[in-house]
Amino acid sequence: MAKKDVVVTVDELAYNVGESLVKFIAAVKLALADGWQPGIDIPLIITAAIADLSPIIGQIGQLPEDFSADKLGFLKGINVSIVDLVDVLLKK
Repeated sequence: MAKKDVVVTVDELAYNVGESLVKFIAAVKLALADGWQPGIDIPLIITAAIADLSPIIGQIGQLPEDFSADKLGFLKGINVSIVDLVDVLLKK
């Protein structure tokens, strides 16, 4: 299969929110990989939430404005993250 690299311009905040969610979901998946062990998994999940989600929490309110300003760039930013999310979810 032939492949081609392309440059895509995306909304930075939408991309950052999506990637932060992907990192958090990957950390949760890793924590649960050996089964649910609350004493071990809860601290890992909380740590991941703080590390991966806290940098973007203060900017969430900006999402509607960014979407209104550039719908296509916003959707592209989310789409890039969705591809990463599918990759995380399908990895064994």
